[in-house]
Amino acid sequence: MRRIFLFMLGGLFSCLLSATIARAAGHNIADCEPRGFDFSYHCGERLMVSHGYETYPARWKKPGQTLEILQPVFGKPGAFESCELKVEMKESAYYKHNGLLNEEPAAVFKAWMEKRQYDPEHGKTEPQPAPAPAAGAPAATGAAEPQ
Repeated sequence: MRRIFLFMLGGLFSCLLSATIARAAGHNIADCEPRGFDFSYHCGERLMVSHGYETYPARWKKPGQTLEILQPVFGKPGAFESCELKVEMKESAYYKHNGLLNEEPAAVFKAWMEKRQYDPEHGKTEPQPAPAPAAGAPAATGAAEPQ
């Protein structure tokens, strides 16, 4: 099953209201291949954005167009509700740095995932610390930690 990470653009809220079309973004991690997407959605409950490195299970209803995610129902352990996302796939990936949403080539984000051994599709849900750079090596650029 795919894993997706959801971001919210242009707001201070920690969740998105139900049955609403919103400008938001996310990235889809399938076969360790990150791809960003913009989306609108329709849910019966609030759509919660991802925090930290939390991802949601998802599956294609219409490949490249509609994703269905499962989000937990609060107060009901083991219960989930589905939510449909209409997506516009990107060739790049999104990441957050200093509270701002940024975009970078998917290959750069994938290299960050590999370096940090981050693969939520296969149970590696927390990135590992970056190896120490060699003496005199330039600082790494690219994907920042999701915030």
